[in-house]
Amino acid sequence: MGVYDTIKSFIDKVFQPPISFLELAIEKLQGVNMVTAQGLDLSSYFAVFGTCRLLGNW
Repeated sequence: MGVYDTIKSFIDKVFQPPISFLELAIEKLQGVNMVTAQGLDLSSYFAVFGTCRLLGNW
């Protein structure tokens, strides 16, 4: 193993945890994007407060 390989291995070890975390965050955000792209029926959430009539007028 040469100096180049040693340095490359060290850099990979240092940056792998943040990269893994960012990849997981991207995956989760894409999942949220899929849910919001389908739309949310907020009237079901606000039904507890009795504001369904207000949302229906929008």
